[in-house]
Amino acid sequence: SYNSWVVETYQKWADWLAFAYTITGEEKYAETCAVLLDALAEIYPSCDAGSWDYPSTPPSGRLSRPWYQVARVLVTLVDYYDQIYNSPALDQPSFVDGLTRRENIETNMLKNGAWYCYEQSLAGGLNNGEADYIRGALSVGCLLGIESYVDWAVDGPYGIRASVQNNADRDGRYYESALLYAIHARSLYLTFAEPLLNYRGERYPEGVNLYDDPDFRSFYVLPRLAVDCVGKYPRYGDSAPDTAHTLPGDTMFDASDYSFAEHIYNRTSDPQVRHDFGMLVNWLTDGQVEKARASSGLARWLLFHGKDAPAATDTLPERLQRMISDTYLMGQKGVAILRTPQSPQAQACLLRYGPVLNHGHFDDLNINYFGLGYELTYDLGYSFGSTHTQVGWAKQTAAHQLVLVDETCQLSDKSDDTGGSLHMLAAMPGMQVVDADSNDVYRSLGVDTYRRFLALVGDGPESYLLDIFTVHGGTQHDYMAHALSDQASFEGVTLGAPEAGSLAGPDINWGERQQNDGDVDPTKGTYWVAPPFNGLGFMMHPQRGTAAGPWSATWTLPDGQNHMRMTMLPEEGTEVISTWAPGIYPPNPKARHVVARRRSDGGPLSSTFVSVREPFGPMSSISGGLQGAGLMSLASTEDGT
Repeated sequence: SYNSWVVETYQKWADWLAFAYTITGEEKYAETCAVLLDALAEIYPSCDAGSWDYPSTPPSGRLSRPWYQVARVLVTLVDYYDQIYNSPALDQPSFVDGLTRRENIETNMLKNGAWYCYEQSLAGGLNNGEADYIRGALSVGCLLGIESYVDWAVDGPYGIRASVQNNADRDGRYYESALLYAIHARSLYLTFAEPLLNYRGERYPEGVNLYDDPDFRSFYVLPRLAVDCVGKYPRYGDSAPDTAHTLPGDTMFDASDYSFAEHIYNRTSDPQVRHDFGMLVNWLTDGQVEKARASSGLARWLLFHGKDAPAATDTLPERLQRMISDTYLMGQKGVAILRTPQSPQAQACLLRYGPVLNHGHFDDLNINYFGLGYELTYDLGYSFGSTHTQVGWAKQTAAHQLVLVDETCQLSDKSDDTGGSLHMLAAMPGMQVVDADSNDVYRSLGVDTYRRFLALVGDGPESYLLDIFTVHGGTQHDYMAHALSDQASFEGVTLGAPEAGSLAGPDINWGERQQNDGDVDPTKGTYWVAPPFNGLGFMMHPQRGTAAGPWSATWTLPDGQNHMRMTMLPEEGTEVISTWAPGIYPPNPKARHVVARRRSDGGPLSSTFVSVREPFGPMSSISGGLQGAGLMSLASTEDGT
């Protein structure tokens, strides 16, 4: 831990000193920076133990960083060295006998790190970890003129051109499932574009301007705001949970989208592209470009590379306006977003029917529902990916808002397949609907229909979400729901006393055994999945009841003033179960989970779960809204409709 602290501190100091030398030219800054880099280079080749959270047999990293994270540090070290490259301080004797500082830094740190990254990249792949490795070697190749590293990074089978052609879909979306990693990948790709722009070599005598590649640029057209859900971005897959209360503002802004737009605006050589991205820069900053530049994380980059502010633009093209504020479909990724008009009372719902890929969870047809300034459906999310809570609970099907079949996680068998088809998407005044399936996700259990219809009804505070989930096949169907609260009351059903243990059985209580690090059994290693391997052992002290008619659960949200009510219409033989379960770490909120369970007598089961989610605030009447409209009194007619 101490060694890691020293290394991180030296890097921070080297950053400040290199920049001070760049803007002043005073040798005292380069001298001190050279000493620090020389000291790091002395230990660099042997500092290969990785880190405590990625335990493995060395060599697994450099400077207390494991595997692909070696490149994340290496590119910064290249930058610091590049800034003091012409200083005579580098020609002074090194801490390593017989070498100058320059020779030590280049041989024992930069070339050593580049070779490590290059070797690891030979395993292949087009994911963000591979991109990390390759950009590490690229940075050294550009600085020291090692053309083989540059060629590998540009035109190799896993280089930037192959990555862009394969990983940018027709909507400009990145293929990995989680938005967190999709934005991270875009930032990674910029670290290819920047050094290549000014690189000059035999194969690329004019360098490579990726900013002039239309496929590359497609990644950077409002990627965060395209999935904006009333001022929030959805946390499906490996993304941190959103427990904040934030109402949407009058204007839309995202720092990542702004940074991306500035890069394209300032780097492209195409006048029309510069105009188009300048329009985005102007719109994102509400016409206050210089003010935004001064306060942004791009201030240092813009100091050297920023062009004059773009001309004022009143609005966005209609296509982009629809993309960020109306019903929106990302067809190749398989994501549909329903949105009511922008206002403090706005609502949104995202349905993901596309395939689960890297950094996804087992959650085909999951929803993220937003209203009252909350992500009401509280996706438990992700932090450190190998904890017992993460892999054994938050990633499991049971932790999401969908139907669990036969107490089995989705994709539990090799014959199962992820991703489905869109049947309908429609938007009209006062209502938006989407209908999609993922019929193969439980193929091994005999499920032939796994389909969800959603309607976001209304344009203001009276809006609600209608959900019709149909499943054919299997012998037990559990409609899973929870909200951002562990406080819930019930109407239309009487629940029994809390039982011992969890929904997995009276002797299983993983939810109560969660430790501060997210593990539940200190004798087990990382990535251990707690039995019975479906997450139900985290759903504590079930209370059970049988609903004879419509019933509802009402959660009190964290502010104590707002609520979300879920009303379910009757489905024959439904058992209602209430449990509590933890978040991904003890400080994260617990949630009250509600299960509507149906079982067959042995043959294939068919279920249609019909529910309505209705957020309401302190001024709303408890008897108003859907209950006042009479939905609580609805029951099946004689013909079963």
